[in-house]
Amino acid sequence: VKSGVADIGLIIREDAEPLESAGGFGAAPLLVVVDPSRGVAEPMLTGQIRRAYFSALPDVAMGNVVAELENQFLTLDDTQREEVDAGLIEMREDAAAGREVGWSFEDLLARESVIGGESVNLVAYSAGAVAFMFLLFASVHGAVSLLEEEETGILDRVLAGPGGIGVLVNGKFLYVVGQGLVQVSVIFTVAWLVYGVDLPGHLGPWLVISLASAIACAGLAMLLATACATRRQAQTVATTVILVLSALGGSMVPRFLMPDVLIDLGWLTPNTWALEAYSGVFWRGENLLAVAVPVALLTAAGLAGWLIARVLANRKAYGG
Repeated sequence: VKSGVADIGLIIREDAEPLESAGGFGAAPLLVVVDPSRGVAEPMLTGQIRRAYFSALPDVAMGNVVAELENQFLTLDDTQREEVDAGLIEMREDAAAGREVGWSFEDLLARESVIGGESVNLVAYSAGAVAFMFLLFASVHGAVSLLEEEETGILDRVLAGPGGIGVLVNGKFLYVVGQGLVQVSVIFTVAWLVYGVDLPGHLGPWLVISLASAIACAGLAMLLATACATRRQAQTVATTVILVLSALGGSMVPRFLMPDVLIDLGWLTPNTWALEAYSGVFWRGENLLAVAVPVALLTAAGLAGWLIARVLANRKAYGG
């Protein structure tokens, strides 16, 4: 069955009989494996399975039911068997014509999450989404202090020293990275202690992802601060940019609830990279190598923002 959705799978159990499931005798023959973060994917796949099954083989499905009933509970005479055969033919014709066949197979499907409980997974998603969005806001707040120092004349004193503007930009960048890492740590610690998110079990990958996220936010914040002329301008532009990135990247609305167009656009935002990395570790139990791409993108974006910020700050300070 072609589901058209990601992070969901269908397993056909060869050792299970459909009628055993329907009658309560054994395991369901079809197992749907889903990622709880993709809440819409399961009913989509289930509906497609149902449509494909009954549009192709409704008479076979019902025929198996009749055969199992006869094997377990009753014996049909010739007249009854003829009536059953005629009914199955009519069911097949109805299905071929697109009419309702009037039978359900809900008991033939079992459901299994890829990892953890749904509530814990949703908390992990929310922790990552909220952490990154507020990390952007906090980083901008720390970076625009560079403009405050320029307005108050502190920057002129720094330029008179041996370090120059580069040292100031580097110091701001490292400060914002450290501040962001502490902020993310607090949010995920609360998610662990209060809601049961397995932070100790994923401490190493989480630390790498969080550091990459802090670097990305710090670099983007420094870029915005040095590209703007005044503190007010920087805050206005930053607020707009952060809200747009958070909306498209899944920090405000879960990505699996978005239309395909917005999901694709989300890959242009650092929010999506961070959320995909966190989800890979906490929901799907992946190792750090499996989330290397989003981690690399976050780190590269942050370092690029920092380097460009150095160039812009140097031009503003020395008029070059």
